[in-house]
Amino acid sequence: MNKLSLVLLGLTSALTLTACGGGIEIEGVYNSNFGETVTITSDTVTSVSSFGTSTSTIIEFDNGANTVIAQSSFDNLFTISEWTEPDDAGAFAFCTRDFGLASVEAAQNSTKTVDASDLDGAGCGGFSWTRYTPTAAE
Repeated sequence: MNKLSLVLLGLTSALTLTACGGGIEIEGVYNSNFGETVTITSDTVTSVSSFGTSTSTIIEFDNGANTVIAQSSFDNLFTISEWTEPDDAGAFAFCTRDFGLASVEAAQNSTKTVDASDLDGAGCGGFSWTRYTPTAAE
């Protein structure tokens, strides 16, 4: 298993994932429906928005389960997030399932759930999921 880093979300969230070979499937540069630009690599997620720039380190990710655990550079806390399978154009939806966690183990053991069948309603902890669309350069 590879351990990788990723920084994601202009709403000051960090994510982490563990991959079984290869990089994270959502690697690229994206625009969100909240006006941020997000760059995802196998190591970090960087978000640039009107609120500033934030970077998170990916601790582990799982492309099969579409989950990532990351550590925020802002407060050093951990998040666990999920994404939908990218469509043919590379767009996907993203949701932070749990955040503000003190350890990787707390993120791995989180019992909070999300509803990927309700992307536009309250399926992400009472809110809509964030939509990411590849930039024209991708």
